[in-house]
Amino acid sequence: MAHMMLAAAIVEMVLFVLAAWSVAYVLVFAVASHLPAHPLPIDAKARPRFLIIIPAYAEDEVVESTVRYATGQAYPDFDVCVVADAMQPATLERLAAMPITLLQANYTDSTKAKALQLAMAEAYVPGRHTHVLILDADNVIVPDMLLRIARHCTRDVKAIQLHRKAKNTDTDVAMLDAVSEEINNSIFRRGHNRLNMAAALIGSGMCLDAQWFAEAVKGLQSAGEDKEIERQLLLDGHTTIFADTLPVLDEKVTTHTSFGRQRRRWLAAQAWALAHMVRGLPQAFARRSPTRRLDYLDKMLQQTLVPRSLLMVLTAAMLLVTIVAAATGLAPWSMPLRWAVLDVCLDTAILLAIPRIMFGPRLAKAVAALPPMLWQMVAALFHMRGASHNFIHTSHGKP
Repeated sequence: MAHMMLAAAIVEMVLFVLAAWSVAYVLVFAVASHLPAHPLPIDAKARPRFLIIIPAYAEDEVVESTVRYATGQAYPDFDVCVVADAMQPATLERLAAMPITLLQANYTDSTKAKALQLAMAEAYVPGRHTHVLILDADNVIVPDMLLRIARHCTRDVKAIQLHRKAKNTDTDVAMLDAVSEEINNSIFRRGHNRLNMAAALIGSGMCLDAQWFAEAVKGLQSAGEDKEIERQLLLDGHTTIFADTLPVLDEKVTTHTSFGRQRRRWLAAQAWALAHMVRGLPQAFARRSPTRRLDYLDKMLQQTLVPRSLLMVLTAAMLLVTIVAAATGLAPWSMPLRWAVLDVCLDTAILLAIPRIMFGPRLAKAVAALPPMLWQMVAALFHMRGASHNFIHTSHGKP
């Protein structure tokens, strides 16, 4: 009995340390997101020439609308490339009639990384294109977006992450996905930039220096291409700025199944990124810049964080378990007390990270969808095999 209690105490302490690290991280950057903003670099005379890349895997429902927004930019010098994979013949015929470069792919194991490699190999023209804007097939950008991005494309800026936000909150799942997106923006992008640290990339709404990306894209291997690009930027000594006022609308998942598939891909990408960032530590620390070393270490440590949904489940479950243990005399009351403090800190961080405009009856109603979504996140842990090297499609439309 004594051995079992000792083992249980060790497990509890390990879980507490892991959870406490994750909670502390999100709390620090949630608070930092409310600090005064640093002005973004601006060059009013900059006239970058853009290549907009839209990887589209089985995106027949939404890709044409996205292409119309992309080709309708009020900007003098840009091209649009769509990489169509697993698309219907009728969709391909309509896309071919649009003023774009249409590339057709038919990979055995499709990934976004392969689509980006194809686009840079076939559509990128050195000397013509100075910057690449990567959009998902369901993204929407305003007509003057390129004009607004251009002002921030200074010589020293290699990566700009636009503010990706929800274009739909029509279901409870979509609403919670939208809130999750904004929490991530607060913690991993806005909060980091406010502390003069590199913002995290997110996979779409990414504007990258074309010459740099043409080389970096060759090394992409996984379905977590944003993590790989982020890693290479830091190894090359570059940072990422978060353009908070430049929105890219993104369609959020509307069903629990799509939510689970999406999180499965993210979890696999996180595990893959951690392994490869650890390998890159010697190269990162060989750099002379302490700032870039700190950024690299920060991004590596990000991959060790317990995903927020799982963190919510873990802290709540352990609080209940330790209360029962303390009430039956199997554990001291200090044990549930520390889990209660941790739970309060996590709730505080989440509330600080959610934009005020999102609070209201709509959000309160959507919270009812949390339990099945949390279960999907837990289930995703057991279905990660192959997710880091294959495209896991999340469908669009209402359930």
